[in-house]
Amino acid sequence: TNWFPGMTFTANFVDFNNDGDLDILLASDFGNSLIIEGDSSNNQWAFTLTQPPVITDENGMGGAIGDYDNDGDMDWFVTSIWDEDGQPEGNWGVTGNRLYQNQGDGTFSDATIASGVQEGFWGWGACFADFDNDGHLDIFHENGFQTQSEPAFLNDPARLFMSNGDGTFTEQAFTSGLVHTGQGRGISCADYDQDGQLDILIFPNDGPVKVFRNTSQNTNHHIKLHLKDNSSNPFAIGARVQVISPSFSQIRDIYPGNNYMSNNPTDVHVGLGLDAAVTALNITWPDQETTTFTPAAVDAFYSVGRRCHSQYMWQGDEQGATVSVHLHDASGQPLNNTVVTLASNKGPHQGRQSQATTNAQGEAQFNLDMFGNGVDFSTFSFDHNGPQLCETYIKWHSDDLIYRHGLEAW
Repeated sequence: TNWFPGMTFTANFVDFNNDGDLDILLASDFGNSLIIEGDSSNNQWAFTLTQPPVITDENGMGGAIGDYDNDGDMDWFVTSIWDEDGQPEGNWGVTGNRLYQNQGDGTFSDATIASGVQEGFWGWGACFADFDNDGHLDIFHENGFQTQSEPAFLNDPARLFMSNGDGTFTEQAFTSGLVHTGQGRGISCADYDQDGQLDILIFPNDGPVKVFRNTSQNTNHHIKLHLKDNSSNPFAIGARVQVISPSFSQIRDIYPGNNYMSNNPTDVHVGLGLDAAVTALNITWPDQETTTFTPAAVDAFYSVGRRCHSQYMWQGDEQGATVSVHLHDASGQPLNNTVVTLASNKGPHQGRQSQATTNAQGEAQFNLDMFGNGVDFSTFSFDHNGPQLCETYIKWHSDDLIYRHGLEAW
């Protein structure tokens, strides 16, 4: 059966209607973007293709999924083609991007004009990301196309729509120093230098990869999470994370995603604005089991398993390193007097194993000696109603990095 009548570009799995089943939001060219609803009832998967009247993007290319309005459901941004003269010079549309706002009842509304994200030129890869850690997702997307009939798209600039926190956005690429007019296609929005701010990697189709490092300065906080599941799905693809702080309730889904021939890491990055604490972190795993705990600090990167969490990266030198893990039950209550094994599976200390027992706060500490430089890829393992697992990394002999201000291209 020919399911798809047009040129398909960017598909994303997401549970947009919060029924526990993954659906597919598919950006397609020539007016063929689709909503594909998944249904696993009766222990048999079925998909229903729909194209409600609200889906009006003319040339869907890239796509991004995120809860930009922080109302607990996933919204959909689709890049398309916008021409400022309003006249198509070929077989394409000119009305620009679309932002489909999830209404929470299994339907979308068109928030494009009201939000201010329509004017994007010849759009490609896109991502939702909180670039200033203010607790509101922003939008970045790439542009450009080579055609003899319409050279105006040759040097299209990238677009950076920064959230105003009220459902509207302001385009700030140039003023942020994010100047790129090449033939951008794929992108990845990731904190590659691990400084707590999301950076941008651009993959053009006519040149080398370009990296824009985010070195803007503000007093906003953030939290980062890396999920590890002791199952056949080790990256917990399909899990949903809810981060609750005094001012926000935010959700992130764990999925590789598809920005357009590219994706972001599966790590979770959540901006917290001026909130200096997270009051609860709730994880719904792919099998719908839940984990709840309260992280001790913000501006930190946690590695999280179903019954444990630890710092994602530890530092060590010739003086050694102290590494710890916190164990808890599904509701976040500490697991006392539990034996934990820390094993180095790869790296300079490969094969080393140490054991420690948790205290009343559920914490187990390990004091390690250094025998070589590099990074140990390590796991914490223990038993609590079955085998449990967390992972962590120990970096030996690290050097501090100094970053300059602003967004700079490499």
